[in-house]
Amino acid sequence: QGLMPVLAAAPGVRLSPRMGYRDFLRLAAGADCVLTDGGSNQEELAAMGVPTLVMRDRTERPDGLGANARMEADIEGGVAAFLAANGHAALRVQA
Repeated sequence: QGLMPVLAAAPGVRLSPRMGYRDFLRLAAGADCVLTDGGSNQEELAAMGVPTLVMRDRTERPDGLGANARMEADIEGGVAAFLAANGHAALRVQA
């Protein structure tokens, strides 16, 4: 069934379709954490210091990895457990 139903039912989670650049930056700037599969999103979020979970097996973009971004495959116990334990708070980087 995957992660989407879990996220959709979680309090404080907002699932959004692709949006315009300014709207995305405004929303991301106030987010506790962003889950994305987009490399360009990963770059923007790294520059902003926003905790990011890259929902891919690999990425060609190193931006933020090891600082405010983690690859889904590197999250021990899975994304849902990581978020439930507030693990993303440790990824917050002051931009």
